[in-house]
Amino acid sequence: MSKKKKKAIILLAFGGADSIESVGPFVTNIIKNRKVTPELVSKIEERYKLIGGKSPLLETTIEQAAAIKKILADKGLEYEAYVGMRYWHPYIKETLAQMKADGIEEAVGVIMSPFTSRVSTGGYEEDIDEWYRSPDGGRPRVEIVKNWHINDLFIEAVIENIEAELAHFENKDDALVILSSHSLPWVALEGDP
Repeated sequence: MSKKKKKAIILLAFGGADSIESVGPFVTNIIKNRKVTPELVSKIEERYKLIGGKSPLLETTIEQAAAIKKILADKGLEYEAYVGMRYWHPYIKETLAQMKADGIEEAVGVIMSPFTSRVSTGGYEEDIDEWYRSPDGGRPRVEIVKNWHINDLFIEAVIENIEAELAHFENKDDALVILSSHSLPWVALEGDP
């Protein structure tokens, strides 16, 4: 009798400071090879204070992972659910180490950014590849879901959300709908397929 492989989903997100005190180290992780000034940290700390002193991203992503696990379980599919962050705890490599310790052999990775570019989503794949090459790596193997941002179901969900918000206007022509590509600067997109 063959042993059933342990499988998982891993949601990959940017990360966010989990306290005002962690803003400086978090920003340093993002900027890496450039100098982080006290003025920059102070400016970003003020933004964090406006949202309660910490990023809601980790909690939201954990809730999403639990919901996906439940949906899969309701369909008879056994998957564990994990969350890995690119620039803050739990880092992707920390999560992959935990998955390995838990005996996970295969995983489906979903980068939570609905946009694909070398600058934004390419880094997640690099982090996973770096894990594979590390002495502790090798397992679990993670297959990344590609281009989900152009899936018809995602587009329909975006349209439904926009239409629900427009319903609050007496005259929809009074509304201005702005679509953004996740604040990526044009220079980051030059030459990016």
